[in-house]
Parts: sequence; C-alpha cells; structure tokens
Amino acid sequence: KASFCDIIAQRYEDPNCPVDWSRCGKFTFFCVAYVGSFQHLLFNKLYPRLFPGTGALQAAKCALFDNFVHSPCLYLPTYYTYRSFTSHGSLTDGLTQYRKEGFDVLKACWGIWVPSQFINFYLVPPNFRILFIAGMGSVWEIVLSYMAPMKHTGPLTDPHTPEGFEEDDSERTVRR
Repeated sequence: KASFCDIIAQRYEDPNCPVDWSRCGKFTFFCVAYVGSFQHLLFNKLYPRLFPGTGALQAAKCALFDNFVHSPCLYLPTYYTYRSFTSHGSLTDGLTQYRKEGFDVLKACWGIWVPSQFINFYLVPPNFRILFIAGMGSVWEIVLSYMAPMKHTGPLTDPHTPEGFEEDDSERTVRR
C-alpha cells in the first residue's frame, strides 16, 4: 500500500519523471516498520490500557493523545530522522528538518487524523477499524510522501526542488 501511495505522490509532483524506486523503497520500509508494526502495538495494546472503556470521551482521549503527543513527539521525529539517516544525513539533520518543515506536515496530519481517529474509535465497529484506518492511512501516506518525500539530500534542503534553499536577504527561504 505504501509503495502505491508514494508512486501517486511522485506522479502528482511530476507526471513526466520516472518513478524513484529508491524513494519508494525507503518510504515503504518506514511504513511497514513503524505504521504496520509499532502502531499496531500502540493502538491495540497501549491505548486500551491508557484509555479504557468505550464512548465519545474515550474516543476523544485516544484521538487527542495520538495527535498531540504521539505524532509530534515520536512519529514525525522518527520519520524525519529515518529520512535523513537513509539519505546519508545525520539524525541531527533529520531533527533540524523536522523543526523547519514539520509543523506544516503536522497540521496536515491533524486535519486528516483528528476527525478520522475520533470516528474510528467512536463510530466504527471494532471488526472494521483496521479497514477504516487502512483507507485513511492511504490518504495520509500520499500527503506525507508528497510533503516530506524520502529524497532528502542533506541538511537544510527542500526535497521538492533540486536547487533547495536560496538566500533571501537575511534568512533562508524555501523555493516552491
């Protein structure tokens, strides 16, 4: 699924470029390792212990904790450090990139996941939750792959353009 989502993001970026299979592989590995494995434990083992019960209050607690604690403090920093490390950067470079561009990605994450997780935890029957989350996860993976692609080229570069950053009088700005 993640491979397909990355290919969609690559095609959206530039329909005429060939698929970057290295980028696709890196993105897919991250999604399998973190989203497919670690988050399974998080959602199915940890959250039920942290937030026992059912109902709207429990659903809101799970959704808010995941979006305002887990995503900004663990999920996205892990993604950015993995992206940097797999592109010959350092873990520090990855965290620097996260500080520079992560809030925009985090806002997109919240726009998709806060309502989706509330719906999932509150309205979706347990036997359909994985299916629902998989569908919403596909949407998110396309957005993440587009906004923060796995073609990071080093510290303080914009992964969407080969030229990266350009000096703008007194500060670094990203060309889009």
